[in-house]
Amino acid sequence: MAVSGVCVDAELLTRFASSLFQAAGVPEDEADLVSTSLVGSNLRGHDSHGVVRIPRYLPLLETGELVAGAGLSVL
Repeated sequence: MAVSGVCVDAELLTRFASSLFQAAGVPEDEADLVSTSLVGSNLRGHDSHGVVRIPRYLPLLETGELVAGAGLSVL
């Protein structure tokens, strides 16, 4: 049975995803972390939590619903 879809090198996809986030104003270290996590989800078979999310995240960054570089603190 033939596999449908597109096969992309994981490292190439991670770099591309990171560049998209950086172009949207996300700091490089944060963009790399998010991109690695998204591609990792795809590699583990959780495609709904992978790079398919990028078209949703970029507009949220644009509107300020997601804040790049906001940092986290544990209470």
